[in-house]
Amino acid sequence: MKVNLVCSNKSEKILTEILRHRKIDLDHSAVIHFVEQGISAPESGVSAIFDDHNLNELIDFLDCFQSTALKNQSPDILTDKKDDSFEVLQPDLFVSTNLMWLIFLK
Repeated sequence: MKVNLVCSNKSEKILTEILRHRKIDLDHSAVIHFVEQGISAPESGVSAIFDDHNLNELIDFLDCFQSTALKNQSPDILTDKKDDSFEVLQPDLFVSTNLMWLIFLK
């Protein structure tokens, strides 16, 4: 996973090491942002705001997120873009052994 880290110089060194240890790559063009409280978040993408005085909450979030991602290797649902929004495709609408055709939906 790639994330954009938006934080103070004071927090950057420790957070870079925490993310590297969890195999999370830093990329300024990523759409997922970890933003230190008090610093402006990017206008687009998904931002998680953290308090630099309580990094345990961010670490717990990362560990929980990573643990859940490892458990759920295969999707229970799929989404499809329809007009300017997304819709959920329920598992009973497709055969789980033949999902290749869904990659081509736009």
